[in-house]
Amino acid sequence: MTLIAEHIEGDTRNRILEVAERLFRQIGYQKTTVGDIAKEIRMSPANVYRFFESKKASHQAVAQGLMGEVERLHSFLHLAVRGR
Repeated sequence: MTLIAEHIEGDTRNRILEVAERLFRQIGYQKTTVGDIAKEIRMSPANVYRFFESKKASHQAVAQGLMGEVERLHSFLHLAVRGR
């Protein structure tokens, strides 16, 4: 895969995750479908499944991303407190 193709794939995956996170927050995990996610980013559900094998897999990826943000914030706060 070329560098450009990898970049496009990464952008698409990130767009899917952004939309999935927003929909999970707005209407809830149970009510959100892969079709809803696909419709928001104007692609077919089959294309979403190229990146995530299931809605659960996309939810897990969203949760991992949020945990990464929490860990970065924790590290920042820890360094800020120690720096006093």
